[in-house]
Amino acid sequence: MRISLLAGAVLACTTLPFAAQAEFVGGRAGLSHSAFTGDSDRAKSSADVQLEWAFGQSFSTQTDLGLSGLHALDDTALNFTTHLNWTFANGGTAGLFYGWDKVVGTEDFYGLEYATMVGNTHVDGYIAMIDEVGSNGTMAGVAGRMAMNDRFGLGASVDYMKSNGVVDGTRIGLNGDYAMGEATKLTGEIGRVSADDTAGNRVSDTYLKLGVDFAFGQKPGVSFGKRSLFNILPGL
Repeated sequence: MRISLLAGAVLACTTLPFAAQAEFVGGRAGLSHSAFTGDSDRAKSSADVQLEWAFGQSFSTQTDLGLSGLHALDDTALNFTTHLNWTFANGGTAGLFYGWDKVVGTEDFYGLEYATMVGNTHVDGYIAMIDEVGSNGTMAGVAGRMAMNDRFGLGASVDYMKSNGVVDGTRIGLNGDYAMGEATKLTGEIGRVSADDTAGNRVSDTYLKLGVDFAFGQKPGVSFGKRSLFNILPGL
């Protein structure tokens, strides 16, 4: 059995004894479109939802589902990730996660993550293994968002991936969001991607991303950001 499938099974089975005690606490849904400035045909349109359930004060689970249209490939990508979270008394949250991305084949990944507040800045970081047929890869990332006031926030993020079966590269982004009411945020991002794919093609281009986020639940939002191999390729 592949290690990643075992990791996914362990995460799923661990939550089953607590299912009857689960309390839905919050979630978010989002729509976005991103494209490279040098080639607008290399673009990605995405819809995703993240949901979180609590089992008492400290333990929670999070489920992420995503669907992306990859315009350069004229194809559709699916993403699924599940998280097991533990919140400490100081407010920081540690997690284990397992997920997969699917276009034609499926790439599995699993790793560790941690999120906390540093002053008025929310910081979220992760490191993961990519389980591929015949080889393994790694990915890691960190994101931060600072609340400037009740409506406006600024942030930055970096994702890195080294994968023999997909792509090697780095994405750096600067982003901002503006709250329109209690639940809805308009989001924007500008960044740069430098990457090489398995066919020998190189990408070194600036991208733009626009989107809208909807938060809901008694504690709107979720503990962790999205985990996906496609995070590094905002235009594809």
